[in-house]
Amino acid sequence: MKAMILAAGLGMRMRPLTEKIPKPLLYVNGAPIIHYTLNFLKKYGITDVVINLHHLAEQIRENLGDGSSFGMNITYSFEPEILGTGGGIKKAEKYLSDSAFIVINSDILIDVDLNDVIRFHKERNATATMVLRKDENVEKYGAIGIDKENRIRQFLNIIKSDEAVTRLMFTGIHILEPKIFAYLPEKGCINHLAYPEMIKKGERVFGYVMDGYWRDLGTPEAFSSAKKELMERSL
Repeated sequence: MKAMILAAGLGMRMRPLTEKIPKPLLYVNGAPIIHYTLNFLKKYGITDVVINLHHLAEQIRENLGDGSSFGMNITYSFEPEILGTGGGIKKAEKYLSDSAFIVINSDILIDVDLNDVIRFHKERNATATMVLRKDENVEKYGAIGIDKENRIRQFLNIIKSDEAVTRLMFTGIHILEPKIFAYLPEKGCINHLAYPEMIKKGERVFGYVMDGYWRDLGTPEAFSSAKKELMERSL
């Protein structure tokens, strides 16, 4: 299975740090964030990776190279104009269209059993599986509602549901089948454009609920917390 790391963002919430350094290369306890992401994928045997680039792209290319120093094979998808999460994945279709693939944000730290997520996805014959988690601030992030079978029935404020759902938040990692490319926009967000359309059309979209460690590194406060947390755990 291949993976795509979304790394094209401007890192607006981390300015002024990200004016000269792309967010994926900001250090957390001795290593750039994106190194944690690559090591996480490799732990589960994922060695073919596509990374989309835009902001300060050459710095990421120079740091990671072809991936051989990680025992991986890295391909880059450069976006002259930033395309958003949906458009970025769409542009990389030629690298990912042969089988199911993983997409992960470059600004998260996560400890989830990826093999179990893949098993879950395959057993349900899912078109897409989002890794979700409980959070007391779920409304702040935008709630994803799943039914008793873990099928996604409510999506942010776009898709409503009359049935009882468990409201969870998206962690920034999902498994997608090539069928997703028919729903992806040339430019725009996968969550706001592709997922709602898939759910409306009855595609099998599920939520895998994790309970391990997760941290979004989008803000200076989150970076500070992550540094302390990583001293107590190994990722």
